[in-house]
Amino acid sequence: MNGKAWGLTIIEVLVAIAVLGLAMAAFMTSLMGGIREIGRAGGRTEATQILNYLGRRLVEGDPAVLPASGNRSWDYGQLPGAFPDLAREASVHQYRAGVEDRGVPDWAQGLALRAYRLRVCWRTQGQESCVVALTMGPEPGQGGSAPPLAGDQLEGRRDDGEEGIYTFGTPPCHGAFGAYSGHGLCSPRTVASDS
Repeated sequence: MNGKAWGLTIIEVLVAIAVLGLAMAAFMTSLMGGIREIGRAGGRTEATQILNYLGRRLVEGDPAVLPASGNRSWDYGQLPGAFPDLAREASVHQYRAGVEDRGVPDWAQGLALRAYRLRVCWRTQGQESCVVALTMGPEPGQGGSAPPLAGDQLEGRRDDGEEGIYTFGTPPCHGAFGAYSGHGLCSPRTVASDS
């Protein structure tokens, strides 16, 4: 043997550890950012589900959701008490919600419809995030007696005797059928026939 040993010097080992440490730091930073984003996306998904729940109840004219006048809100922890069927969800107490009456839009004058803004918020790592939606619903106290909303499809016979599927929300239309006659909100959609 010539006396030369094979191996790594202490400097080479320290440099390798430093490079490995930098790679691990970059990986952990990316991993933590991904975990934060997953939490934010989960909060947004749950908030959207709560928003959808409140929106359906508002459109139905539910007095528990519909503000008598102005606004209605539920702070963090209040939603489970106000809506017991929502209380089954494990984290609903981590959200706050509000309904704002935006008044009657110009196009809806005389239709017993009002515009509402719904907002559901949650906190993630000290920051509050919110999802917001605009919808139409009945006036307070009307309890589901509002005409169909834009996009609702009804099948039946119009006042002039024409049958078909009608999509509300494309004015003008001469006389909608049934209880909605005179609202001018229907437009006939072509329906394939067997003949």
